[in-house]
Amino acid sequence: MTRLLGIKKTRTTALHPQSDEQVERHHQTILNYLAKFISEGQKDWDSWIPINLMAYRSSKHEATSASPAKLYFAHDFRLPLDLLRGSPPEREEENSIGNYIQRLKKKLRDVHNNARQRLNLQSFRSKERYDQRARQINFNVGHDVWFYNPRRVGGKSPKLQSNWEGPYRIIKKHSVVFGIRKSNRHKYKIVHSDRRILSNDGNKGKEKETKKTEKRNLKDEDCLTP
Repeated sequence: MTRLLGIKKTRTTALHPQSDEQVERHHQTILNYLAKFISEGQKDWDSWIPINLMAYRSSKHEATSASPAKLYFAHDFRLPLDLLRGSPPEREEENSIGNYIQRLKKKLRDVHNNARQRLNLQSFRSKERYDQRARQINFNVGHDVWFYNPRRVGGKSPKLQSNWEGPYRIIKKHSVVFGIRKSNRHKYKIVHSDRRILSNDGNKGKEKETKKTEKRNLKDEDCLTP
């Protein structure tokens, strides 16, 4: 079905939004729009979707330096606000439908080429920022690891609870994605390497998390000291 519709399907792991960066960014933008308009009870959010999508499609995007409308139609939307800026720009008269189609093709080609160059530049910059924080992954099948799984537990403060679970054993490996399992009785999880640290002695992960918690508690005590 995906091949028939020309869809490129990607498989993602939990709590790793980088796998769906474009979709996640789009959702975040729409949610930010909706948060400015919906009522306090948040029951009317769906009625604001059309006007917010209109705002999204008519706004210039930083990554492409063009609005989605311009990328699709080769020109920006004419909005009510534009009437305050004066008369619309004059359009060149076309001698035939064929001439109009050729001009439209050229405009779309120029807009798409410019957007593609901008996207490549943004992608390069994003990779540079990611590589600065990335770390070498040396996990192999059979290694014991601690699994980072932040979650809220009823009756407990999330600031005081440990977010590391384990140890888990790596039973499958595919590049930077791993299959891990606590024991043969448990189902294995598919997780990204960014969400775990290697445990050589069975305590490394918890020790690291405990030290962070202790430092945070010491800072809190300093703030409370008169």
